[in-house]
Amino acid sequence: MTPVEIEESNEQFLGAFERFARGCPNGIVREFNGVAALYGRVPLFLFNCFGFVTPVESDDDLRSRADSLTRFARRERHPYFVGSCVERLAPGLAPQADELLAEFGLAPVFQWTGMVADELAPDIRPCEGLELRPVWDARTRIAVNDINSYAYGMDVNPGRETFNCAPLWRDMFGVVGYVDGQPVSTATALPVGPCLYVAMVATHPDHQRRGYAEACMREALRWAGEATGIRRTALHATEAGKPVYLRMGYREVATFQLYAEQV
Repeated sequence: MTPVEIEESNEQFLGAFERFARGCPNGIVREFNGVAALYGRVPLFLFNCFGFVTPVESDDDLRSRADSLTRFARRERHPYFVGSCVERLAPGLAPQADELLAEFGLAPVFQWTGMVADELAPDIRPCEGLELRPVWDARTRIAVNDINSYAYGMDVNPGRETFNCAPLWRDMFGVVGYVDGQPVSTATALPVGPCLYVAMVATHPDHQRRGYAEACMREALRWAGEATGIRRTALHATEAGKPVYLRMGYREVATFQLYAEQV
């Protein structure tokens, strides 16, 4: 990890979720007190995001930002999450962050690892029987939502209307993989500054560990790269996805702790 790559990973995080918020019909983007509110104003919590624009300097600074963002969220009344880059917290603050944010009703839900690659490793895993289709209509847009929902154990209904919003997909390169005519895997790439950002990578639980997500991801990046000329790619990986990305040539550059409202 280098300071430059840590900052780049945070910028990619903020840039991608700003793009998602602006793609929603009523989405808004606001910045206040070192906080970016990237709010799609939709029922799907992953499209209502808070991130930190500048490094957090102290526990009082983190409390102030948490107070500001939770006040904003109470006014909006949508489910949301907060993404905090651990390496951008003041020295010694990370071990206290969970307890401090709990004062504002926020609990850690999972971690993402910021990763980048200048070039992907060669594709050495054969993937037979998978038909790759671009995301271009209501059926494929809803398939992206449903596959991600099934993969992460979420209800499909909150996200279907959001994912089926055509403006959301402007300048996004989504791919859905089909087996025997059924959608089973998906990945999307979109330009964020000097990188192609990879998002919405998932495979239905009944079809995992067969290389389908990697095939969709490589196709989305190929398509996006041809359209934009961008080769460097970035993403934020779950623990389950990280080994796949390491094999593909990505390297770890930052750690993001995600928080959501306590229930």
